[in-house]
Amino acid sequence: MSALTTSSLTTATPYLTAVGCVNTVTITFQAQDSTPTSPPPVSFCSPQSNGMCLSKGTGGGDDWIRGADIARVCCSMHPKDRDKAASDLLGRSANNQVSCAGYGSDGTYDIYTCSQLTTTTNVSPSNVTQTVATFTFIPPYYSDLVNSGTLSICFQVLDAQQIARVPYCFQIQLQRCSVCLETNTPGQQALNSLVAVAKSYGTHWSQLYSSNPDILGNPGKLLAGTLLRLGPLYQVLSGDTLISIALKFGVSVNQLLFWNKHLTSQADSNPTSSNHMSRVIKPGDLLCVLPKTCYNSFGPNQPVFLLGESFPEGQGGSWLDPLQVDAASAPSISADPLSSF
Repeated sequence: MSALTTSSLTTATPYLTAVGCVNTVTITFQAQDSTPTSPPPVSFCSPQSNGMCLSKGTGGGDDWIRGADIARVCCSMHPKDRDKAASDLLGRSANNQVSCAGYGSDGTYDIYTCSQLTTTTNVSPSNVTQTVATFTFIPPYYSDLVNSGTLSICFQVLDAQQIARVPYCFQIQLQRCSVCLETNTPGQQALNSLVAVAKSYGTHWSQLYSSNPDILGNPGKLLAGTLLRLGPLYQVLSGDTLISIALKFGVSVNQLLFWNKHLTSQADSNPTSSNHMSRVIKPGDLLCVLPKTCYNSFGPNQPVFLLGESFPEGQGGSWLDPLQVDAASAPSISADPLSSF
C-alpha cells in the first residue's frame, strides 16, 4: 500500500503498475478552513472538457459487490473472456453464468468503475481534522494501449461551505507486457511466483528473471504485488506480419494473440484464410513477445499455426496454449479494435 499527502501528490512521480494489478493507495486530505472538527468530504471525480469535475462518488459497482476477484476479472480481461472467467470463479455452470456489468458501449471499463474508495477521519497532532482516503484500483483492459498507457484518478474535495476545490489527481503509468504477483487464494491458482507466471504465459521462470533485472533478492521469495515484465515489446516494421514475427522469435501466432489480446478483435487481414489468424498490424505498433529462448519449456517443435498446444512438465512449468481464435467465426473487418468480441 502506498501513502501520500495532498502536498506530495502534486509532486509524486506516476504510479507504475499494469493492467489487472490490484493496487491500494491512501491519500490524506487536510481541512483548510476554520472548522477543524469537520473533515473535508472526498469523492472521485472525472475532469470534463468544460473545466468541471463530474462526481463519480466512491466508484465501484455490481462487479465489486460480488468481490474484488470478480472485479479484477471483469475489469482486466478481454470482453470475450471475462464473463466465463467470472463464472468460473463463482463456480457457476454454463447455464448460470455471470455477466460483468458497468462497462461502456465499446466494451471497456473506465478507471472509476474499476476503483473503490473508502474514507476515514483522523485528527493530526496539531488538532487539524483530516480525511484519509483509501482507494483500490484495477487498471482495466485496453487502458495500456491508449494515451501512452497513462491514467489519472481525480478527487473532489469540499470545503466547509461545500464548495469544491481544484481537484487533486493521482497519476498512473501502465507498463505493457507485465503482470503483478498475486496473493495466495485458497482453491485458486494464483500468479504467486515466477514459476506460476511462467506456467500461465508459456515461458520459463529464468526467462522472466532475465526480463526483470531489478529483482535483486531471492527470485523465489518475491512479494505479492511485485510488478513483473513478461518480455520485451517488439516494434512492428514495414512488411511484418504475425507469421513473420512468430517465425522470427520461434513462437506461434496463437501465442502472439494470447500475449496481445487486443489483436483478437482486430480486422482479419486475410479473411479468406481457413484459420482466421491473420491480423492488420501497422509499422510502429508495439507487440508483447516472449521469445523462445529456453528449449525445454516449449518442446522440440512449435508450428506457426498450432491451436491448443501443450508441453510436458519441465522446470519452467507445463503450459496449455489456450485457443485464441474460433476458426468458425472470424472477427468482422472494422477500424474499431473493440467492435467485435
